[in-house]
This record gives sequence, structure tokens and C-alpha cells, in this order.
Amino acid sequence: MRSANATCAESFSHCGSSHSVRPYVRRAHWHHYWVGEGRTRLGVRWIEPALVLTNSKNEADAAIVRNVKGA
Repeated sequence: MRSANATCAESFSHCGSSHSVRPYVRRAHWHHYWVGEGRTRLGVRWIEPALVLTNSKNEADAAIVRNVKGA
């Protein structure tokens, strides 16, 4: 596997301070995992919603509320 620095050096468009991703909420979903000895049994688990790329522990700090016409 290539390191993050090697990938960054090859792709100039997403490196450095000019590109930033805003914090967001990753949606909840079902996820399949291979479990058990030899990972031979398929298990299903619920993954809760998660805050991603936030430095704040307070959800209200990461939330963006927008007014929607007609709602």
C-alpha cells in the first residue's frame, strides 16, 4: 500500500490547505461482517449515525440549519 504522503504528492488537487472537507453526519446503516472462527459466518450489525471530521464534541457546533421554502 502507498502511504498518504505518496498519494498526496501524486494528486495535487486534494492536497494542502486549499481543499477542505466540512464536518458531516455519516448516515446510519446495516453492515455485514464475516464473524466466527475462520470468518465463515455472516453477521449483520446496525451502525449508528456518526459525526465525521469534527473537532467539537458538541453536535450543535457541527450542525448547519438551513431554511427551506414551502416547508
